[in-house]
Amino acid sequence: MQLIKSKFSLFLLVIFLICGAFLTGANWAKAVGDAYFPQDTTVELTVGGTVTNFTIIGGSDADEITTETSTLTFKISGGQSFAFRSTDRKVLNNDGGLSQVCTGGYSEISTTLSSGSGQKIIKVTPKSDADNCSTGGGSGGAIASTLTPSLTPAVSPTPTPTPTPTPTPTPTPATTAEAIAAKIAALQAQVANLLGQTPAGVFSISQFKRNLTIGSSGEDVRSLQQYLNSAGFKIADSGLGSSGNETDSFGSLTRTALAKWQEANGVSPAVGYFGSLTRAKITSIAVPAVTPLATPVPLPSIPGGAYNFTRSLTIGSSGEDVRALQDYLTVTGHFTYSGGSTGYFGEVTKQAVAVWQAANGITPASGYFGAISRAKYGELIGQ
Repeated sequence: MQLIKSKFSLFLLVIFLICGAFLTGANWAKAVGDAYFPQDTTVELTVGGTVTNFTIIGGSDADEITTETSTLTFKISGGQSFAFRSTDRKVLNNDGGLSQVCTGGYSEISTTLSSGSGQKIIKVTPKSDADNCSTGGGSGGAIASTLTPSLTPAVSPTPTPTPTPTPTPTPTPATTAEAIAAKIAALQAQVANLLGQTPAGVFSISQFKRNLTIGSSGEDVRSLQQYLNSAGFKIADSGLGSSGNETDSFGSLTRTALAKWQEANGVSPAVGYFGSLTRAKITSIAVPAVTPLATPVPLPSIPGGAYNFTRSLTIGSSGEDVRALQDYLTVTGHFTYSGGSTGYFGEVTKQAVAVWQAANGITPASGYFGAISRAKYGELIGQ
């Protein structure tokens, strides 16, 4: 029997990371405590007399991992996730009641325990006969589930209905009373967000209180997808996961988008595992989107390019506020579109905003015109 215990020397950890993480049932030495795997790790087990490769998916986290000749046992506690895959599509029998994902390319089991849950010990015994899992259901054909009763299995999530966009009001000359009303509405929105009164369907940074990975489900997963879509790291261009159609299930598309966000924001390792480092980073840079409690009246464009921007702008936005932003960027020399200001936020506008952000020390300079950029704009024009 080989055992990964909680104390692991720095020397073995360096060798593990440099050598590409290939562990075998015969020579698996004492390894990482808190057994966190930043990358996919190969494990050899003997199945039906044949040495067979299996994979611990990157981002998995456990208290302890034990291997014998043909079995792997892992212990996990609240807040941890673990995923185990067979690229030979073996049936992954286990005593933890975990069902497995079965595709044309692999079979996989995974589980996530919610924070505060007790420790679970699960023994995995890959099936030794020649039968592989079936993509049509039955043995090994079910979609992966978790041990946490509060989490819903990731089965065909119902898409969030696409909200009907509210037409952008045409700016009218604002009286002093209107300007005050707009500022009061903005302050009300900020107070509502601080008190946790985030409108339904809008992400709240305060929801991110646990680790998330493949197989996780819940409203915090939906909030993460909404945040990634709004930050320009799209889960999908259309259908499930796309903007307005976010789901409560953490799958491979979410992991891929999250990994890209991590790489762009200096979170290492950028493996698509939503842990404490990623939560801290998002909290430090993200500003949740909220719907004002009253409809603000936008101030009109005035000489010098000043404008009262009351919402965040990104790809697909349209209206007079987009036109005002384009007018301003034209004055600063960043928006050089030959057709002039169009009132539509496309790739040209996004690139112009990104260059302006970089020039004014706004990070990340992603081309997303949000609260930080609006504050910088107000500072530059003396609003």
